[in-house]
Amino acid sequence: MLPFEETEETVSVFIKIPESLTIRELIAKYENAIEQSMASSGFGEVTGSCGLHRSATCHHEIPYCGIYIDLFDQHRGLELIRKELIRLNAPTGTVLEFSNDEMSFYGMEIHDAAIHELEYSSDPQVYDMI
Repeated sequence: MLPFEETEETVSVFIKIPESLTIRELIAKYENAIEQSMASSGFGEVTGSCGLHRSATCHHEIPYCGIYIDLFDQHRGLELIRKELIRLNAPTGTVLEFSNDEMSFYGMEIHDAAIHELEYSSDPQVYDMI
């Protein structure tokens, strides 16, 4: 159960996947299938993604990649994303991060489906489940 009431408002979700994938790898492995599921269900839409950028001058690796989704149906949309990621063999530690307002952040690890409040950090790459 979500920690807030179902509303007509769109909920932004970030799928945080603990894999260092390039954008092309992320799209091929996860994003295309999730985008198709969102479009066919009408529960939401993919709005962007982030992945590892490799270049001759930049060798910085980030420990995760991710997909941004706007959900129109919170409950069914989160469950559909969770099931799709499991079907796609997303690794343990993959988390759906979302917020019900500007101050409360939540995360759901796809393999246990429990929703946890996230502690916000000033470092945008760091969120800890409490």
